[in-house]
Amino acid sequence: MRWFEGSIPAAIAAAKERRCVFVVVITDKTKRLLEERSREKAEERAARERVKQQIALDRADRAARYAQSQLDAETARIAALQARATEQEARRDAAQRERSAFARIQFRLPDGSSFTNQFPSQTRLQEARQFAAQEVGNRYGQFSLATMFPRREFTAEDLQKSLLELELTPSASIVLLPQSSRPSNTVVHSSAGGGVWAMLGSLLYPLLAVWRFISGFLFSSPPPPAAAQNQHTTNAYGSSAAAEPKRCVCDLTVISVTSP
Repeated sequence: MRWFEGSIPAAIAAAKERRCVFVVVITDKTKRLLEERSREKAEERAARERVKQQIALDRADRAARYAQSQLDAETARIAALQARATEQEARRDAAQRERSAFARIQFRLPDGSSFTNQFPSQTRLQEARQFAAQEVGNRYGQFSLATMFPRREFTAEDLQKSLLELELTPSASIVLLPQSSRPSNTVVHSSAGGGVWAMLGSLLYPLLAVWRFISGFLFSSPPPPAAAQNQHTTNAYGSSAAAEPKRCVCDLTVISVTSP
């Protein structure tokens, strides 16, 4: 039996080379070496585990920071969009208020002409009607005011309302309707059966007004000489007709004389 001084791997290699039986004798020194080796391996494994855990923690931390950054960026983007939308809405409201402060009204006349004026939005419709009456004078007599789209004829109660309340801001077109056969406070009510005719009348009214204007301009010339001839013929015929009863009277007188 030979003693081998050295490490266990070296002893195993020497035993294989010499074809000897390898017997390990654990002494206190060897035991301490084995324990130290086991402790070193355990520490290495623990160190590797700690490194792995640290790597996992680092990855999780980076993922959390990335997700947080994405969330912050999305939140900032949404906040910017909301702020921009709020600013645009405020600008639209301000522009709407500015536009609603005045009402640009176009008055359309039955002959097809029109005139326009601007009123404060708090002006009553009665004042706008008085302005239109001053402009047209007595050409159409009594008239009422109406809008064509949508079809609506203003009543006496509407005349006391402001243009803003009647939704005539910032601009509107009002038609002057002459009131020849009905009072000015008449309200036009359309039934279920007459809705189509009311719509057709609303659509054809501007065309009829233009046709009146053109026909009045084209056919307003004095009558031709033929009309004078017709009048002369009529007078001659009338005179002959007036003379005819006298001839009949004479004939009757002759008959009455010769009858005995």
